[in-house]
Amino acid sequence: MRKCKQMSKLFILDIDDYLECIPSNEILSLISQNKKNRIAQYKNKYNINQCIYADLLLIFVLMEYYNKSLSAELIETDVYGKPYLRNHSLEFNLSHSGGKIICGISNENIGVDIEKITLKKHEIFIPAFFSEKDIKYIFEDDDKMVNRFYKIWVKYESYSKMVGKGIPYLYQNNNKESLDEANFYLHVLCEDYIVGIYCIEQISDIVHVSMERINTFFERKLHYETSIK
Repeated sequence: MRKCKQMSKLFILDIDDYLECIPSNEILSLISQNKKNRIAQYKNKYNINQCIYADLLLIFVLMEYYNKSLSAELIETDVYGKPYLRNHSLEFNLSHSGGKIICGISNENIGVDIEKITLKKHEIFIPAFFSEKDIKYIFEDDDKMVNRFYKIWVKYESYSKMVGKGIPYLYQNNNKESLDEANFYLHVLCEDYIVGIYCIEQISDIVHVSMERINTFFERKLHYETSIK
């Protein structure tokens, strides 16, 4: 087990090869009843697997890197729908898009957003909370228009998740003016994905986690729990 210093980190999991899979009963036993109720409403296997493996990534990271004893039942949500850990001081935030899942961990509030770059130029839309400066930045370079749109989008999305009130918060009372650019970190994962992180603490490390490690970890966990019953 690796124990991290209590600093802000970003963990990235690639589940491309698992998006079409039907989760086994063993995998489903690892998530909370609330999450089971939620995914029961989904018809798309992509959405189901994204939700399941987001929770499993969080549990894996906290147990393997932070030496925290954790079960999915300890993941709760506040009145605004922001998830948090009951009886734990660490803050976290999850995001997924396409075949990627990210998990941000910090001592302070943190918001993360990952987006798969899928829009074409003619599909770009401008939300009402984008500033004139944002709009000018997006459209002043035709060749970079799409990437610039996503850079602005993940900034606002990650900020809204950090404050825990979602995108609608940005429409109210011009709250975008309170964004502190010094707390925003942009990470281009590859040509198809872009990541935005809002956190008071500086991100000290970006860790790529493989599905092989996730599977091995939970196989051992399930085996141990079965052996002591």
